[in-house]
Amino acid sequence: MRAPLHDRLALDELGGDRFRGAPEPGHRHVFGGLVVAQALAAACRTVGVDQHVHSLHATFVRTGRFDEPLDHHVERTRDGVSFATRRVVVRQPSADPVLVLTASFHGDEDGDDYQPPVELTGLPRPEDLPPGRYDGDVVDCRDVPPAGGPPHERHMWFRVRGDLGDDPLVHVLALAYASDNGPTRAAREPQAHLLDRASRQSLSLDHAVWFLRPTRADRWLLSTLRPVSTGRSRGLVHGTVHTADGVLVAAVTQEALQRLGPADDQAR
Repeated sequence: MRAPLHDRLALDELGGDRFRGAPEPGHRHVFGGLVVAQALAAACRTVGVDQHVHSLHATFVRTGRFDEPLDHHVERTRDGVSFATRRVVVRQPSADPVLVLTASFHGDEDGDDYQPPVELTGLPRPEDLPPGRYDGDVVDCRDVPPAGGPPHERHMWFRVRGDLGDDPLVHVLALAYASDNGPTRAAREPQAHLLDRASRQSLSLDHAVWFLRPTRADRWLLSTLRPVSTGRSRGLVHGTVHTADGVLVAAVTQEALQRLGPADDQAR
């Protein structure tokens, strides 16, 4: 079955390193992971096939409108011998920039391989869990019930629905898309007593992903998120993504807005 994500990440080339993507239907606002993934896809269109993205850093400038296209303008910041850098500004016709993303690309090199050991045998398998909070038509998500571990740490199994094929880039883009599921919620965990406040505002501010090893995003992956700081109406979350057999494939960091008051995007 063709993965629904393929259509979400489709871009029209406008010329001059400019690309246009569509927002997701049926949503009040554009999902942050979609904007990040489309911007990264646009950046990837401007580098050679031997350059692979190893990190992205994104700033959410404002909430995207659901009824307008997303225009991605890529700046070819640098093409070095081993590394390349791209900067992408995402705009919509009636708004200021929605997102500014910087991506770094690296040609493959040999090097010693290390990752901290991880123990997954005590976690329930995704097949034994019901659909989770972020489950939808694009990503299959299963929340792991809290059971000890560091305070406020949360686990979630996820996989992109459908068959993504064998192009490694598509799986990287899928991982970028899914990486925005969960960090804002994780940032709120230390203030769980405020989760029912109708006036609570929670928005992604900054988002970073490091792509450490190749993986398939249409197979089960484990997201682990832990809040490391909250204060001054902001929360910071660190996270990792492992395969089902414990291989560390990505690291994620996000800072989120945490404000008690009416939601107002103009107050960013």
